Amino acid sequence: MFTDANALGFGQIRRTAYGSLIIRQAGERCEDGHATRVYNEAMSAITQLTAEEFLNLPETPGKQELLDGELISLPPARHGHNEIARAFQELLLTVLDKSRVWFFEGYQLKRGWLIPDVSVSWPGQPVSGWFQGAPMIAIEIVSRAIRPRRSTARSNAYLQEGAAEVWVVYPATRA
Repeated sequence: MFTDANALGFGQIRRTAYGSLIIRQAGERCEDGHATRVYNEAMSAITQLTAEEFLNLPETPGKQELLDGELISLPPARHGHNEIARAFQELLLTVLDKSRVWFFEGYQLKRGWLIPDVSVSWPGQPVSGWFQGAPMIAIEIVSRAIRPRRSTARSNAYLQEGAAEVWVVYPATRA
């Protein structure tokens, strides 16, 4: 079934039985005459969106981020990935107040919205739906869904927007 998504600037959206997201847009035609784009979420889909379009996207499993207009759609993290992230969170909680240590918390940056695996917010960091600005510390666990170029772009965005540190963790066996 297609869902009407005109409010997003899209014509119709539907999910296939294989987990792909199909978006039909006005004025964009494929070989069969239909206006269709297919994004396989399991392969970490990327498309260009405005901030308004991003905020109006339907909720999906996994996480969706926006960086420099690119939609980053990632599949749900695997158990091993989450175990590593939780271990960092627990370690940080031994030295920091629990009100500053976060697990998969969203940050609204000038360049978009990112969700580090684990983060430490600045003392008194403003919140308006999401934390405003970069976290003090962002921890990213690299998995198969995160390509090195994307990991670097995310790290640069955090640092350029005020993060004190970005920890990029490469597990011995990627989750």
